[in-house]
Parts: sequence; C-alpha cells; structure tokens
Amino acid sequence: MFLLQGGNVLQIPFLGALEHKAYDARMLLMPPRAREKHVVIVDIDEPSLDALGRWPWTRDVIGNIVDNLFDHYGVTTIGFDVV
Repeated sequence: MFLLQGGNVLQIPFLGALEHKAYDARMLLMPPRAREKHVVIVDIDEPSLDALGRWPWTRDVIGNIVDNLFDHYGVTTIGFDVV
C-alpha cells in the first residue's frame, strides 16, 4: 500500500493525511537554518516596459540585468518568477 501511495499509483486518503502530519511534525522538529534577511524583489513595471520594450525581453537584456545585479549590487542568489 505504501509503495502504491508513494508512487502515485493509488491514492489512499488516510495515508495521504498521515504523510502530511508526519511532514508537519518533521518541520516543527527541525531547527531553522540561518537565512539572509535581506530579500529584494525586482519587479518589471510599466516604466521598465516603456524603456526596454514589451515582454519577453531578449537574452541580452536579461543577461545585462543579471550581470548588473551580481556585479554592481553583489547579490548572491537570483530567482525568477515568470508568468
């Protein structure tokens, strides 16, 4: 039963609920890792679209933005959320 549930072959509601409870308990027991508290969201707004053109931008434009973030602003991690 556990293999079928784990492989998404058969969905057993009781085992799914048990798995969620076990995950919640594990998250509560794990010590939090130290994280950087400085998070900045760089948003593509209307003035950016007016200046650089409509979305999607070329690889050169995105590459220049990423290079600028790393080189000038010293960011260590970048994540993209594109819809």
